[in-house]
Amino acid sequence: MEMYFMTLSMDVLHITPQSAGSIPFYIAEHDEPNTQVVIVDNHPDGPYFDTWSLFTKKPVLRSNDLPENTTFENPIAACWCRNMLCQGDWEVNSCENPELLNTFANRALNLYGLNDIRPQGTKNITLTFIN
Repeated sequence: MEMYFMTLSMDVLHITPQSAGSIPFYIAEHDEPNTQVVIVDNHPDGPYFDTWSLFTKKPVLRSNDLPENTTFENPIAACWCRNMLCQGDWEVNSCENPELLNTFANRALNLYGLNDIRPQGTKNITLTFIN
Protein backbone atom coordinates (compact mmCIF):
# COMPACT_ATOMS: atom_id res chain seq x y z
CA MET A 1 0.00 0.00 0.00
CA GLU A 2 2.93 2.35 0.62
CA MET A 3 3.89 2.12 -3.06
CA TYR A 4 0.30 2.77 -4.09
CA PHE A 5 0.07 5.86 -1.90
CA MET A 6 3.38 7.10 -3.29
CA THR A 7 1.88 6.96 -6.78
CA LEU A 8 -1.20 8.83 -5.57
CA SER A 9 1.01 11.51 -4.03
CA MET A 10 3.01 11.90 -7.24
CA ASP A 11 -0.20 12.03 -9.29
CA VAL A 12 -1.54 14.80 -7.06
CA LEU A 13 1.71 16.75 -7.52
CA HIS A 14 1.40 16.18 -11.28
CA ILE A 15 -2.11 17.64 -11.51
CA THR A 16 -1.80 20.41 -8.91
CA PRO A 17 -0.62 23.78 -10.25
CA GLN A 18 1.87 25.75 -8.17
CA SER A 19 -0.44 28.76 -8.46
CA ALA A 20 -3.59 29.55 -10.43
CA GLY A 21 -2.95 28.83 -14.10
CA SER A 22 0.70 27.85 -13.61
CA ILE A 23 2.62 24.66 -14.19
CA PRO A 24 2.15 21.67 -11.86
CA PHE A 25 4.51 20.91 -8.99
CA TYR A 26 5.77 17.77 -10.74
CA ILE A 27 6.17 17.37 -14.51
CA ALA A 28 7.15 13.77 -15.27
CA GLU A 29 9.07 14.52 -18.47
CA HIS A 30 11.14 17.20 -16.73
CA ASP A 31 11.34 16.00 -13.13
CA GLU A 32 11.48 12.20 -13.43
CA PRO A 33 15.17 12.06 -14.53
CA ASN A 34 16.10 14.12 -11.44
CA THR A 35 13.85 12.31 -8.96
CA GLN A 36 15.53 10.15 -6.33
CA VAL A 37 13.58 7.77 -4.09
CA VAL A 38 15.27 7.29 -0.72
CA ILE A 39 14.00 4.65 1.70
CA VAL A 40 14.79 5.44 5.34
CA ASP A 41 14.30 2.00 6.91
CA ASN A 42 16.79 -0.85 6.89
CA HIS A 43 14.40 -3.71 6.16
CA PRO A 44 15.53 -6.28 3.57
CA ASP A 45 14.40 -5.56 0.01
CA GLY A 46 11.28 -7.52 -0.83
CA PRO A 47 10.43 -9.11 -4.18
CA TYR A 48 8.73 -5.95 -5.48
CA PHE A 49 11.25 -3.41 -4.21
CA ASP A 50 11.80 -2.24 -7.81
CA THR A 51 8.25 -0.86 -7.82
CA TRP A 52 9.57 2.15 -5.88
CA SER A 53 11.21 3.21 -9.18
CA LEU A 54 7.87 3.93 -10.90
CA PHE A 55 8.62 7.68 -10.85
CA THR A 56 12.37 7.82 -11.23
CA LYS A 57 15.11 6.83 -13.62
CA LYS A 58 17.66 6.76 -10.79
CA PRO A 59 18.23 3.68 -8.64
CA VAL A 60 16.27 3.51 -5.39
CA LEU A 61 18.60 4.06 -2.44
CA ARG A 62 18.50 3.56 1.29
CA SER A 63 19.41 6.55 3.46
CA ASN A 64 22.48 4.64 4.72
CA ASP A 65 23.80 4.53 1.13
CA LEU A 66 23.69 8.29 0.55
CA PRO A 67 27.01 10.13 0.50
CA GLU A 68 27.48 12.43 3.50
CA ASN A 69 27.38 15.58 1.37
CA THR A 70 24.03 14.72 -0.28
CA THR A 71 21.62 17.62 -0.65
CA PHE A 72 18.08 17.68 -1.97
CA GLU A 73 16.56 20.54 -3.95
CA ASN A 74 12.83 19.78 -3.54
CA PRO A 75 12.34 16.96 -1.04
CA ILE A 76 9.00 15.20 -0.73
CA ALA A 77 8.69 13.38 2.59
CA ALA A 78 6.06 10.68 2.67
CA CYS A 79 4.86 8.41 5.43
CA TRP A 80 1.94 6.05 5.04
CA CYS A 81 0.79 4.02 7.98
CA ARG A 82 -2.67 2.82 7.04
CA ASN A 83 -4.89 2.15 4.08
CA MET A 84 -6.70 5.48 3.81
CA LEU A 85 -9.05 4.17 1.12
CA CYS A 86 -10.83 1.60 3.26
CA GLN A 87 -10.21 2.32 6.91
CA GLY A 88 -12.82 4.04 9.05
CA ASP A 89 -15.59 4.10 6.45
CA TRP A 90 -19.11 4.10 7.82
CA GLU A 91 -20.47 2.23 4.82
CA VAL A 92 -19.07 -0.73 2.94
CA ASN A 93 -17.60 0.42 -0.38
CA SER A 94 -17.81 -1.73 -3.47
CA CYS A 95 -14.44 -2.72 -4.89
CA GLU A 96 -15.77 -4.20 -8.12
CA ASN A 97 -13.91 -1.81 -10.41
CA PRO A 98 -11.57 0.49 -8.44
CA GLU A 99 -10.22 2.90 -11.06
CA LEU A 100 -7.35 4.23 -8.92
CA LEU A 101 -6.17 0.75 -7.98
CA ASN A 102 -6.47 -0.41 -11.61
CA THR A 103 -4.32 2.54 -12.73
CA PHE A 104 -1.68 1.62 -10.16
CA ALA A 105 -1.83 -2.09 -11.06
CA ASN A 106 -1.35 -1.26 -14.74
CA ARG A 107 1.72 0.88 -13.92
CA ALA A 108 3.24 -1.91 -11.84
CA LEU A 109 2.51 -4.55 -14.52
CA ASN A 110 4.05 -2.25 -17.15
CA LEU A 111 7.19 -1.80 -15.01
CA TYR A 112 7.70 -5.57 -14.97
CA GLY A 113 6.75 -6.06 -18.64
CA LEU A 114 3.56 -7.90 -17.76
CA ASN A 115 1.02 -5.42 -19.12
CA ASP A 116 0.04 -7.62 -22.07
CA ILE A 117 -0.50 -10.79 -20.05
CA ARG A 118 -4.16 -11.68 -19.70
CA PRO A 119 -5.78 -14.81 -18.26
CA GLN A 120 -6.21 -17.55 -20.84
CA GLY A 121 -9.34 -19.70 -21.19
CA THR A 122 -11.90 -18.98 -18.53
CA LYS A 123 -12.84 -15.50 -17.38
CA ASN A 124 -12.97 -16.72 -13.78
CA ILE A 125 -9.77 -16.45 -11.77
CA THR A 126 -9.33 -18.12 -8.41
CA LEU A 127 -7.23 -16.16 -5.92
CA THR A 128 -6.05 -17.89 -2.77
CA PHE A 129 -4.83 -15.74 0.11
CA ILE A 130 -2.69 -17.39 2.77
CA ASN A 131 -2.29 -15.31 5.88
